[in-house]
Amino acid sequence: MSVQHIVRADRFALQDENTCNDALHSIQDNAAKVKSEKKKSDQYEEELRQEEKVLEGICDGLKGIVDLLILRQSHTVTSR
Repeated sequence: MSVQHIVRADRFALQDENTCNDALHSIQDNAAKVKSEKKKSDQYEEELRQEEKVLEGICDGLKGIVDLLILRQSHTVTSR
């Protein structure tokens, strides 16, 4: 094997190692981003659940008002 072949092989090995290190860093960075975004998503889902409970309460209140109005209207119609 000539010196040129050895130098090329060493250069290729170094490039391959650098590429591998870059890939590992990229994977680690993206894993951290995914974890952070998952945490945000979980927080948004919890906020949504809380808002849904509030809306359910409002809907129940409105249903009660509608039922009361219907009851009053039926009494008014039967009173005449």
